[in-house]
Amino acid sequence: MDADDEKKVIEALKALKVKPKADTAEDFVAWMGTFVAGKTTDTGDAKPIIVPSPVTVPIQIPRISVFTGENTKGELSFDLWKYEVKCLLMDKTYSPDIIASAIKKSLRGEAGRVAMRLGPAASTADLMEKLENVYGTLELREGILAQFYSAKQQPEENVIKWGCRLEDILAKAIEKGLVDPSNRNEMLRNMFWTGLNQSLKDISGHKYDSIYDFDKLRTAVRIIESEHIKPASMDRQPTNKAMVTVPQSEIQSLRDEVRSLAAELRDMRKSIPSNNNTAGNSFSSGSGYNTNQQNNPAPQCWKCSKYGHIARNCRVKTDRKNKDLNSQQSMGRDHP
Repeated sequence: MDADDEKKVIEALKALKVKPKADTAEDFVAWMGTFVAGKTTDTGDAKPIIVPSPVTVPIQIPRISVFTGENTKGELSFDLWKYEVKCLLMDKTYSPDIIASAIKKSLRGEAGRVAMRLGPAASTADLMEKLENVYGTLELREGILAQFYSAKQQPEENVIKWGCRLEDILAKAIEKGLVDPSNRNEMLRNMFWTGLNQSLKDISGHKYDSIYDFDKLRTAVRIIESEHIKPASMDRQPTNKAMVTVPQSEIQSLRDEVRSLAAELRDMRKSIPSNNNTAGNSFSSGSGYNTNQQNNPAPQCWKCSKYGHIARNCRVKTDRKNKDLNSQQSMGRDHP
């Protein structure tokens, strides 16, 4: 209503000598609708009072991160997704029905099918209970505490990751009612120090003795870690080397050269005479040398200097000075 409309309404009420029974604008609109419906006037020249209808404000559904339950890379875990929903419920800005609609919009894939089986009228409590049964932690109550008390800092973990992992385990125990939330700080402080790497323990013991708050203790140990502990990544030499790009034509040329060298090597092996060759097989069954003999000369004996056989197959007898005994015997017969 603008100023002119409001003025007309006031004048009409004065003419009717009616006092509105309302404290707020919404109450006035409701009272006016009731008054107009139950009041009739005898004056024919009186104009009907037009009561504006209440303005409908569109409902804005809050946005919740997408959750599919398929553990794909980059997807929000169920614990973090559940944390967003809990924050909305505690905020009290939106009604449970609006939050239920936001939950249904955020579910995709298999998680969306889990919600679909509950039906479109499923409440926030029904949805959260069903999703907790499907995607919630599977550790037993006793197993969670055992995991907490046996946890140790891993070699690849820094102080930040170690402390966060310990907090996650204890948060599960608190959620299941295994631990009193008031004991959270003392339990985290003690187990954080107990499971710390020995190298950090040796140089940060005075911090544990003087700091009784878990978060402050973690910060102090982080500072010591950054000043005294060398990151594991600095111990490794860089493995990335510049890649040399070789043209395809040059690669093909190298392949051809390798094939050529291999062919020459095979020819050289064929040209080397075999040690098993004898004078008898140096000639063909017919007359003259065979083809292989023409290409490959017959081996020469180093004892008698004759061709056609080698020293191992030589029948010539020699003395210690490598002189032919056969020829000496023949000379003795010729010259007594």
